[in-house]
Amino acid sequence: MKLKKREFKMRDRYVIPVNGEMVDVSREVYVAYYEMDRRERYLEERDHKHGIVSYDALDTLEIRGVDIIPDLSPGPEEIVVNKDMSSLLRNALDELSKEELELIVIWYCSEPGRNLSQRKVAKILGVSQPAVKKRHAKIIAKLRTIMNVEI
Repeated sequence: MKLKKREFKMRDRYVIPVNGEMVDVSREVYVAYYEMDRRERYLEERDHKHGIVSYDALDTLEIRGVDIIPDLSPGPEEIVVNKDMSSLLRNALDELSKEELELIVIWYCSEPGRNLSQRKVAKILGVSQPAVKKRHAKIIAKLRTIMNVEI
């Protein structure tokens, strides 16, 4: 769909509000100002229709709206710690036996976003559920020892 360029009538004088006063401007400035003004109103109407609230709308004399909503993104320290732990875990996983690694991969990586139950892991490996529980506990203890992590 092709958008039509809005036509403005030719006038003798073009004025826009600046600091509470009407200022004479060229036709080009007038057109640009009112196109920008209409775009701004359109965005506000769309946000209102969809229930979107700007942080600025939450501002009061005492606090800024942006300070009300906590930033949940990880800080630099947390990012560094996570990278270090990931590196330690990768190195520790390399020290597991093939069978131990298979159990961990099946348990934690079979279904994206969630772990399999002990019963499902037992069925895949062809062993009992108590055996899976016991092996898992041993493997986790071994990984903690290798990574030198305490609870």
